[in-house]
Amino acid sequence: MKTILSASLFAASLAYGQLPELAKASAEGLPPKSAASICIKPTVPESVAKKWRDVQFPLGGLDAPIVSCHDNKEKFKVGYHFKLFVGPGTDFPDAVCRIDYLHKPEELQNACWNACIEQKKLCDKSFTAKNKADSKTLCDAQLLACKNVNDRSRFPIVINDLNDKLCKNPG
Repeated sequence: MKTILSASLFAASLAYGQLPELAKASAEGLPPKSAASICIKPTVPESVAKKWRDVQFPLGGLDAPIVSCHDNKEKFKVGYHFKLFVGPGTDFPDAVCRIDYLHKPEELQNACWNACIEQKKLCDKSFTAKNKADSKTLCDAQLLACKNVNDRSRFPIVINDLNDKLCKNPG
């Protein structure tokens, strides 16, 4: 399912990261493996790229969990339009975090930030750079970049636009 993006979203995608294609949930309540998240994917900051020339996000190909339209119609009816897809059956089966989010810009930011945090936990466990210190530093840098690009105070137009245009119906 393609999403039409406004000029402000398109500009942000060029400057700050990759913008989403909506993920569609399957009958089991899990988005397909190929689905993208509503959250903006960060690009490697210049300061990180200078020190580690060949680094790319997501580190080790370890994507953040998907944030998409809620697949539970009852929860959707009471206002929970966004869902962080973690838990059994996902790549994040042991995640302990909130998964249901109201249809508000600050809630979308919180969902994306929790996805960033879960990605960092996986990165800390699974990503290996040439030395251990570099791995931790790079995982920390990716978390910061992920939270920054999904920060409503930094990019209110982008986050508000995503909130306004997406998840009008259950996933």
